[in-house]
Amino acid sequence: MRGLVIALTLAGCGFSAPAGQQQPPAHDAPAPSDAPAPGDGPPIPDGPMIDAPVGPQCPAGYAAIPTLVGSTSQYRFVNAPQASWIAAEMDCENDGDTSNRPTHLIVLDDASERAAMIAGPLGAGAAINDQWIGLTDLADEDDFIYVTNQQNTLTLAPTMDADNKDCVRIKDSGNAEARDCNETNRYVCECDMFPAQPNTFPNLPDGNNGD
Repeated sequence: MRGLVIALTLAGCGFSAPAGQQQPPAHDAPAPSDAPAPGDGPPIPDGPMIDAPVGPQCPAGYAAIPTLVGSTSQYRFVNAPQASWIAAEMDCENDGDTSNRPTHLIVLDDASERAAMIAGPLGAGAAINDQWIGLTDLADEDDFIYVTNQQNTLTLAPTMDADNKDCVRIKDSGNAEARDCNETNRYVCECDMFPAQPNTFPNLPDGNNGD
């Protein structure tokens, strides 16, 4: 009995089995695996998570102007085909719907936005001449107002004003000109949080305020 206890004690201390008796093979511990355990979800990618946009967005074809830092507006430049003022305004408005942010002819917040509009989609290109903006005196002769109710807009005093010139375009010099609304020009659509107000152009642009 004492011999059996000594044998077991020696075996526990790592002594080899007696001659003629085979020792069981040692088994290595399994290598760690990067594979997810059954029931785990997909691996989470490194880096910050990007949330999907929330709320109404601008329609396809609109983009921010890189030089307008801090602006939330997006724009669509139309060089061709050129259009009358009312056709341009309707084209811009038709881009929006109940799921999108409102769209309309550009309403100038300040001189920086005017300069970026003249310089084109990148805000730093060759100057673009003769572009309609959302400014008209169709509602009241000589009282030029924008097509939205937005506050804090750029005040303009269009030259060449006359009874038959009720819609405004911007020259590449930055000057504003009153023109016959049936004249065709390039134009810029803007997407922002301000819908166009039809009461700002209640009279059909027939060149004389509907009179």
